[in-house]
Amino acid sequence: MKKLYMLAFLMLGIVSFAGAQHHIGFYLNGATPFNQLNDSGYRNGIGFSAEYLSPSLFAPNTRSPFEVRVGAGIEFFHHGSSKKVEDLVFNTPNNDLGSSKLQNQMFGFFVAPKFIFNVGRFSPYVDVFANARIFNSYQVNRFNKEVQGYERTSNKPVVQNAAAHYGGSVGLIYNLGSRIAFDARVSYSTGSAINFVDLKSPAKDPDLASGITYRTVRTPVSDMLTYRIGILIKLDNVQRSQSTHYTPNNNRINLTPNTPAPRPAEVKPVPKPTPPVNH
Repeated sequence: MKKLYMLAFLMLGIVSFAGAQHHIGFYLNGATPFNQLNDSGYRNGIGFSAEYLSPSLFAPNTRSPFEVRVGAGIEFFHHGSSKKVEDLVFNTPNNDLGSSKLQNQMFGFFVAPKFIFNVGRFSPYVDVFANARIFNSYQVNRFNKEVQGYERTSNKPVVQNAAAHYGGSVGLIYNLGSRIAFDARVSYSTGSAINFVDLKSPAKDPDLASGITYRTVRTPVSDMLTYRIGILIKLDNVQRSQSTHYTPNNNRINLTPNTPAPRPAEVKPVPKPTPPVNH
C-alpha cells in the first residue's frame, strides 16, 4: 500500500509541472456514510487528498468565463478505531503482554471532468467523477513495552475489498491571487458492496490468550458523502514577452566622401633679383 501512495504522488508531481495552466490541489477531507453503509455501522471518516487539474480544454492559455478541466487524484480516509482489547499474551519467547485494536480505512483514485464558471474572484463549479476505492480493515497489535527482536507496533489486514464509485460534486473556488486559490466542495457517490469489521465487536477470545474475536459486516452498497477544503496552486506557465535591448556601439565609423584630400599648399620660391650688368 505504501508503494501505491508513493507512485500516485510521483505521478501527480510529474504531470503537474508539464505545460501551461495546470493546477494542483491539497485538501483536508471528511466523509459520512449513507444508506445501508451508515445503517451497518460504518463510521464517519477524516483524511486528505491531492488532485491534479488539467488546462482548460477550450482555451488552455487564457482564463475564460467558462472552463472545462479534467481532474485526477488520490484520497485517503481513516474511518475509526475500535477500543483496545487489553491483556493479550503474544506468541513470543517470553509470552509478552500487549493490546490489539481494529481500524477501518479507505484509499481511492478518482477522475473527474470539472465545469467551472469564472465570475470575478469566485469560480463556482460542478463535476462528475468515477472512483475506485479500496476498503480495508486492519488489526493493530502493540506490546506493552519494548521487546527485543520485535517491532512494538505492527498491523495486518483482516478484510480487504474494492468498490467502484461514481457521483457528482458542487464546489466553489475563491481566487486569492494569480497563483493560489481556496477550494471547497461537497461530493456524493454511490458504490458497490463491501465488507468491513464492525468496530464495536472486537473482544478477547475466551479460548485463545493471544486472540481476539470480531464481527465482519457486508453491506450491499457503499454510498458516501465527502467534503473537502483545501488550497489550489496554479502552476500556470507564464509567457513573458522578451524585450529587445540595444547596446550602444562605441566603435563609431566616420564615413568620408570618396573625394581626394586636398594637397597641402606649396610655398612657391621667390626668384632672386638679377644683378645689374655693367657695360
